[in-house]
Amino acid sequence: MTLYLYAQVGLILGIFLGGMGWAVAEAVPPLMPEATAAARSRQAQQQDDLTAIDRYDRQQHPFTAAQETHWRQTLWATAVREPQGERARAAEGAIVDLLTLATAPTAPTPTQERLITQALQVAHQLYTAQPQEFAGLEGALGALVRGGDDRQIPQGEALVRASWVAAALTALVEGGQQGDPRTLLAQVQENFPQEAQLLPLSLALRDLARGENPPPLPPLGDLLQGWLQGELAQPGQAWVYVLCRPDRGVLCRVLVKDDRGQFYLDPQAEDRVWSVLLSGRSLHGLPWYLSRGETPQGLYRMEAPFPSRIRTISAPMVTSL
Repeated sequence: MTLYLYAQVGLILGIFLGGMGWAVAEAVPPLMPEATAAARSRQAQQQDDLTAIDRYDRQQHPFTAAQETHWRQTLWATAVREPQGERARAAEGAIVDLLTLATAPTAPTPTQERLITQALQVAHQLYTAQPQEFAGLEGALGALVRGGDDRQIPQGEALVRASWVAAALTALVEGGQQGDPRTLLAQVQENFPQEAQLLPLSLALRDLARGENPPPLPPLGDLLQGWLQGELAQPGQAWVYVLCRPDRGVLCRVLVKDDRGQFYLDPQAEDRVWSVLLSGRSLHGLPWYLSRGETPQGLYRMEAPFPSRIRTISAPMVTSL
């Protein structure tokens, strides 16, 4: 991942003009149970119940719209608990069957598309963490990157497939069981010329090609103290800095510069630069370019207008970025 992720992103702020200034509309979050030891134990048991072997039975629970909630809950619990032993084999079998639908001659239904996407996220998590324990996933992941479907597919479906191939490719490379990853990357580019031009797969190919030798990062101090020049400097637009450490167990930090190149100040203490923490880790260990992946670090240009009189900012103004 590189610090220079210059992406134009729309900012949905939920800011409404009224009175003497701007106010932030905040939704009241639902009450959460207290995280006591007893509550954690109950939650763990509930998740264990959702990974019982019979929940992976495809005869009893086919991949249909009527069973979608069942499978989404089961796959989520599989990711949370990472079952072992017989439960692991049952989970692995169900995930393989779902991934097989992605390369079947008949196009998957919308329900199956959603389940395949979630199954790939869980497959990435399990295979990259324990490639030997979940070696049974390798064949289904490999079939996705080799391409097992000669249907002529529309652009919308091509985008979905590009994200699937990107997830499968990333899992195989990061699982380290495929030898030289350059051979696999070249194979994917050859097998999926259309999808390789689409954002999910093109980003995966670029990021994985860098391997262990990413380009050097620019000096962070220069970025924080200086101001963006040339084509990156857009009048009337603010910038968001998302700074993350390699260890995504450490929270990322967000800073914002206004359209004059000045950092926004904390409304509670205007002599202090405002910042907010972001969770950076992906439950599934997915990289930033995949859905439910790690929070991408970098510089983001806000295209929403900011009134010049606003010199302070608060967390709700950025959390919906």
